[in-house]
Formats: sequence, C-alpha cells, structure tokens
Amino acid sequence: MSSIYELRLHKLRDYLEKKQIDIALITNPTNIYFFTGFHSNPHERFMALIVDMGSARESMIVPGLDLEAAQQHSFVRDLIPCSDSENPYALLKDKVGRTRIATLGLEKKAISLYRVEQLQALFPDVHCTDIEPFIIQERLIKSEEDLVSIHRAVDIAEKVLESTVQKVKVGMMEQELAAELEYKMRMFGGDKPSFESIILTGKRSSLPHGKPGAYSIQENDFLLFDFGVYAGGFCSDITRSF
Repeated sequence: MSSIYELRLHKLRDYLEKKQIDIALITNPTNIYFFTGFHSNPHERFMALIVDMGSARESMIVPGLDLEAAQQHSFVRDLIPCSDSENPYALLKDKVGRTRIATLGLEKKAISLYRVEQLQALFPDVHCTDIEPFIIQERLIKSEEDLVSIHRAVDIAEKVLESTVQKVKVGMMEQELAAELEYKMRMFGGDKPSFESIILTGKRSSLPHGKPGAYSIQENDFLLFDFGVYAGGFCSDITRSF
C-alpha cells in the first residue's frame, strides 16, 4: 500500500510533467514535511527537497546536524548532509549533474532573492516559475492522519487552557501566567506554541496582538487568552476571554 507521502509526491510529479518543469526545489520546511514526513527548522541553514524529472527521483539536502532525524522520519531516503563549512549550492549542482535546465519550480513566497541569484548562477538561462499555489492547494486536502493530528493539537490546547485558568489569581502577572501556559503545553504533549502566546489583562485585553508583560491581574479584570499548540506537525489556535 502506498504511503501518503508517496501519493503526494506522485501528484507533484504529475503537475511538474504537465507544466513542463524540469526540477522542483522546495525549501519551506512545512512543505517539505508535507511531502516527506520530516519536519525541522533549519534556521539559517539550507534545506531543500529536490524533485528532478530528468532522473525521475527525489532527494533532499539537509543540515548535517539534522541528518539522523531525517533518516528516522523522512520518506525520501536519498539524503545529502550539508555541514556548516560546505556550500549547499555546490552539493545541489553535483546532485543534479547538469547545468542545462529550462524551468525550475520554486515557492515564490519562501525563497529569497539571494537564493534565486545563486540558482541562476548554477543554471544559466533557467526560467523560474512559482509552484507554491499548487502546493497550497494540495495542502488543503487533509488525510485521515492529518485530521487526527489536528484534533490532537486542539485537544491539547483545550486541556492547557482548562488547567491554566485554575492557576489564575489576583496579583499574578501576565508574563507569569504565560509561562505557566507554555509549561502546560509540554506537560500535555505539545511540541511548542503555535505562535507567541498572548495573555492580557484589564484594559490591555483589548489589544489584538499585545505582548504579555509585568502587569498584574486585578479584581474583576477581563482576561484574554490567545494561543495555540503545535503538535505532530499541526497547529491549533484558540482565543478565549474571561
């Protein structure tokens, strides 16, 4: 039975063939996770999924620090580690093995001008095209496993909220309560916050995206919670006022 990642890569290859795109270079970590099952934040380091229609195979350049994790979780098995002292574009050139490429598929919103310039230096006269709309459209389709993961992220968030609210007391600071909230996330099985957690009190609770600070909760104050939990590759996001 084909895995969900094999099916997704098959649909991507069909799209690339239809659009006559020679190579797709996917660098958004969330999109890489969608197609391979491996999620990592490479920070400033280069990470890319390479779908080469010429060789009819997929490979992935990963930071050397993440190689072991990629070996455990990635559906794509052809992994090329890149150390901090190596040039990832040289590794990409060696992997592709040719410079005559007509069309290169990229995620327009995810890739920087610097990276585009490096790729154009590798592949002279290449035409770059945006494949991100196709990827986003595919990501809208959730598998049964995806739905389970989404529900789990929501369930954890609701348990975190229920538990944290019980800790609220007059005199407690917003930032103190935010720390308790994020501690509970991990206690209940979350990986990290979906985004920077917002807990605001009193007049500050009217701020849409305020930052928790050294403001004490007073008697009869409004209290705003706006947070989410990242778990298993998916995010929840809830807002509650008390």
